[in-house]
Amino acid sequence: MADGSHDRAGVGVLLAEDGGEPVGVGGHAVDPLAHRRRLGRLFQMLEAVGTRVEKEELLLKCKNHELNAVGADEWSPLARKLLKVLPYLLTPSQLNAVKEIIWDLRRPVPMNRLLQGDVGCGKTVVAFLACMEVISSGFQAAFMVPTEVLALQHYEHLTSLLEKFDGDECKPNIALLTGSTSTRESRIIRNGLKTGEIAMVIGTHSLIGDKTEFSALRISVIDEQQRFGVVQRGRFNSKLYTPSTKSSDDDTISDENSASEIFMAPHVLAMSATPIPRTLALALYGDMSLTQITDLPPGRQPIETLALEGNDAGFESVFQMMSDELVDGGKVYLVYPIIEESEQLPQLHAAKAEFDSIKQKFEGYPCGLLHGRMRSDEKDGALSSFRSGETRILLSTQVIEIGVDVPDASMMVVMNAERFGISQLHQLRGRVGRGERKSRCVFLCSTPSALPRLKVLEKSSDGFYLANADLLLRGPGDLLGKKQSGHLPEFPIARLEIDGSILQEAHLAALNVLGTSNDLAQFPGLKVELSMRQPLCILGD
Repeated sequence: MADGSHDRAGVGVLLAEDGGEPVGVGGHAVDPLAHRRRLGRLFQMLEAVGTRVEKEELLLKCKNHELNAVGADEWSPLARKLLKVLPYLLTPSQLNAVKEIIWDLRRPVPMNRLLQGDVGCGKTVVAFLACMEVISSGFQAAFMVPTEVLALQHYEHLTSLLEKFDGDECKPNIALLTGSTSTRESRIIRNGLKTGEIAMVIGTHSLIGDKTEFSALRISVIDEQQRFGVVQRGRFNSKLYTPSTKSSDDDTISDENSASEIFMAPHVLAMSATPIPRTLALALYGDMSLTQITDLPPGRQPIETLALEGNDAGFESVFQMMSDELVDGGKVYLVYPIIEESEQLPQLHAAKAEFDSIKQKFEGYPCGLLHGRMRSDEKDGALSSFRSGETRILLSTQVIEIGVDVPDASMMVVMNAERFGISQLHQLRGRVGRGERKSRCVFLCSTPSALPRLKVLEKSSDGFYLANADLLLRGPGDLLGKKQSGHLPEFPIARLEIDGSILQEAHLAALNVLGTSNDLAQFPGLKVELSMRQPLCILGD
């Protein structure tokens, strides 16, 4: 098909103003709303970048999805130093992920990448290497996580690695910023970020506070991105589009066609063991590049997973499993959806309410309690006792979902498992099986109707498979709004999560239109319609 008719087909579908039947690039009838959404996503991405070179590079990147990589011997000095001091070798998948990400970091267009891998597969060290690549060029990195426990864990991990560097002059200045950081220390850190003295900050929601400003932010990492809401990620994104006066000796990162100020939006690396359906949908549709770490960490054993109905027979079976595990020297997590009993939801089991009965049932095996209302020192004490073996059973809420590592914990039981999302359950399951002991995870549900969804977790421990299953079960949500799940009633013909070919048609048509007019000046009707939609962010919100 000639280029002219290609463009005409794309414009005809997107505008649908000529009164004829909408057709795709291949001449097939398609849903015009799919094309409008496709155009809306790409147009909003183009609006986020400032220069013509960036816009052209972004469109080129959307058209070409071939794998590009930068060999380890060509990484920046800081990235090579960090790789050298690691106490282990990167797995093949990890190494390929770093190579691919660094290639993206050296392009004159913002990266928007989802790094997906199973729990404990080593996504964090991949992100650390990406941050070192950017810091080597004189820019800043931000690393946002959902909990203080995880922020502290990442900070201590990276700091311990940097301490192994030879010579103090090459060590970047790293800071930790959370809600527990003192007012005085917070002021010092924020000032350091604003002046550029601090090269990298690891923190929680404090990074999206109004007082937090960056001098030359070039990469933002969102760890466990499924734990952040659309608005939170959008607020973090608003921090990104600030002009920088930094310059770089690396011509591959700096924009040669820009003036003294560099307006390129920072790169975004989102990480998740199980992407929520909405973010996965965006990755599948091409707005986010996708990198997977498929290797299992050395020494990790498969976790036996069971989904059972929480009736008398189910509980009897589970308690017998727990008893056998404790006799054999194991440790057990009991995870509850709520802390206190609820009159409105009497069917829900509560951690505090059942503490005494569990303690009595398993007499001789000390029990611990952990939940979000406890003070920080109480939480640390409960975890320390469980790690040391002082307590063998830990009754907890979902606060252990992220950042808790007890290698010899060998069994988990999740009460009212239907109250948790697949992503949460997969993350919770990842708290066991981290050592040499054979491990088991049991999901108890209140009603038989909830069993089919939980049975998906029996079939696989692959986070990407589970995300696909969740996408089919829940739907992708509103891709141009804030809803994170559910099917789209305004799509009368297609299901986005099933009819992928329509999205490919829409993708090509939208690229034709934007290739003709980056700012849609030639298509004022489309520009007006898209400008009225909710602005999106590059984080795959």
